[in-house]
Amino acid sequence: MSSFRQRLADQRGFTMVSVMMSMMVLGLFSVGAWAAANGDIKPARGDQDRKRAIEAAEAGVQWYTYQLEKNTNVWQYCAAPPGGAQAGLNVKGSRTSWRTLPDSGSQFAVELMPNSGFSCNSANAGTTAASTSMLNNGVLTIRSTGRSNGKQRQIVSTFRRSSFLDFLWFTKWETSPPGAAAAIGKTESWVQTNCDAKRSVRSTTCQAIQFPGGDTIAGPMHTEDDSLLVCGAPTFGRGADRIEVQAATSTATAYKQNSGCSGTPTTKNLLVAPSASLGIPSDNQELKNFATLTYYGNTCLDFSGNQVTVYQKQTNWATTMPNNTACSGSATETRTLGAETVIWIDPDGVCSESYDYYQTYNDSSTCGTVTVKGNYSTAITIGADRDIIVRGDLTRTGNGMLGLVAGNYVRVYHPVNWSSATTCTSNVLATSVNRIDAAILATKGSLLTDNWACGNPLGNLTINGAIAQYWRGAVGQGSSAAPTHGYLKNYVYDDRLKYSEPPQFLDPVDASWHLLRQSEQSPVKTG
Repeated sequence: MSSFRQRLADQRGFTMVSVMMSMMVLGLFSVGAWAAANGDIKPARGDQDRKRAIEAAEAGVQWYTYQLEKNTNVWQYCAAPPGGAQAGLNVKGSRTSWRTLPDSGSQFAVELMPNSGFSCNSANAGTTAASTSMLNNGVLTIRSTGRSNGKQRQIVSTFRRSSFLDFLWFTKWETSPPGAAAAIGKTESWVQTNCDAKRSVRSTTCQAIQFPGGDTIAGPMHTEDDSLLVCGAPTFGRGADRIEVQAATSTATAYKQNSGCSGTPTTKNLLVAPSASLGIPSDNQELKNFATLTYYGNTCLDFSGNQVTVYQKQTNWATTMPNNTACSGSATETRTLGAETVIWIDPDGVCSESYDYYQTYNDSSTCGTVTVKGNYSTAITIGADRDIIVRGDLTRTGNGMLGLVAGNYVRVYHPVNWSSATTCTSNVLATSVNRIDAAILATKGSLLTDNWACGNPLGNLTINGAIAQYWRGAVGQGSSAAPTHGYLKNYVYDDRLKYSEPPQFLDPVDASWHLLRQSEQSPVKTG
């Protein structure tokens, strides 16, 4: 074979060509993959930074929640709480202080969000004015901004204190107040000494008040006592309502049947026992600081929509009130109410009377007691140094919301005929109070019906709202089936109270805060 043909048939170098071609193709794939990956690096890093930013914002919410747990009043001090300013805490529109998260380098800044038209600053920090500035119907708002490598995200969160308004029924003790001491032949001081304790500890002579079988409490309930006394099968709660008995040792002991009674309460949800405790304020005097309108001495209020007609210094209740529900004398004024109003009733001199179990409505005109009736359409809180008497139906229209906060008692008007100083017979009035739409708080006393153990049965007392009281007040008397005197209960929770409340309604003592809701704010705002 010629050398030429040998060279043509030679296989040396063929493998190298294949390798080179394969390497070139693989190189093209590598370059393409690198280009594709390199194009995704920046978006991927941006996505990672955005995730870190929202995590930092959530950390800011958790951090401020912890501050509220340490000091429930820390919000009153704006960005300068006791002990000095803290990194990460700012007032609205001023994110100059950031807190760095360990290990990640991400940061958050928490801003306190005052109400529109208000500011939170050194002038009102730590004062009652902070409530007006920072709380909107008891709700506190913060904004937490998280940032990471230039990416920012925001979360707006709202908080609310644990409140009496979380419950349709809230009592300290399930026994009658000192004002009803005559019902058991004792003095008020005896009741204060022997009955101001849970059922298993207080004297057995203290008046026991039961829930009869005809009662309906359609909402969440809480008592600081160790049991609910029942006769028959009253209805407690709705589908998801909590029934809390704070001092009970177990759910098995959370209710007990009265002597001679049998049955089991209809409980829509499991009893919770024991539960967290809430403290009732010692008085309602804080409301004076927020009063829009202040009146002195016994006062009569008639509501109609967004107006109130005022009758001051009622001097002849003993002769006028037991015979009708009208205010006496001429009206002092008629006012058009704003969106939110706080009305305060103060004494007009010395008031020496205490509540009388045998009620004849003969208080001195100087006492700080108010009577109310009518319909209302705005947000109102009425505070009285002494008592609040509901002398006719009190109903809301539209989105109206009413708070009744008494220093002593919230009373349902019920005059009766008296055959002697301590013996009553029939009801005086042909019509009675049937409905009250209000959130009720009696700081030292109770919600009760005047002369509840006298007169003819009055049917159902419907209360739409919430009731909080130190002592348990009676609204009627009788068997498990029906009252012999007074009312059965038809109480229905106003679910709006989970998220809103009447203006400046009082909170429990040292109540904890809980997160209502949170949502991301996009785009990020600076103001």
